[in-house]
Amino acid sequence: MGYVTNNLSLGESILCEGKMHWFLWARAVAALFLDLAPVVFSLGNAIPTTGGILTLLGAYWTYVWLRWIFTELAITNQRVFAKFGIISTSTVELNHAQVESIQFKQGIFGRLLGYGTLAINGTGRATTPIPFIENPMEFRRIAVEQIEKAQSQRTNA
Repeated sequence: MGYVTNNLSLGESILCEGKMHWFLWARAVAALFLDLAPVVFSLGNAIPTTGGILTLLGAYWTYVWLRWIFTELAITNQRVFAKFGIISTSTVELNHAQVESIQFKQGIFGRLLGYGTLAINGTGRATTPIPFIENPMEFRRIAVEQIEKAQSQRTNA
């Protein structure tokens, strides 16, 4: 967690780190079978294109791997962090006081395999979706607990 640990403020500590679910690779595996199907089922006519197909497939697998490696998700005692991107990056850092809601979406495969999409809504910001997060309900639960704790401390102060 290079980005998150380098941007912690004084007294801030990481409570939970989110991970991308392995199902992110399912698209890459599907691409493997779809891209290699013409090569396998042809009678040698597609052999000259095999190198091009494998090059594109390798590029796609590299992209998925880099996305897996460079996505950082974390909840600290003060903020919610999400960093996306490989070459150009985008980050979301919301103080707990700025989080309005956290939405949760989970399809049938997500339900069966344990992944989903969290959408964090902040004050004055658009919704920030975080797709393919592993154990999204646990990540959401910890975030909500910290947000409620921050709100109760603000009202008691």
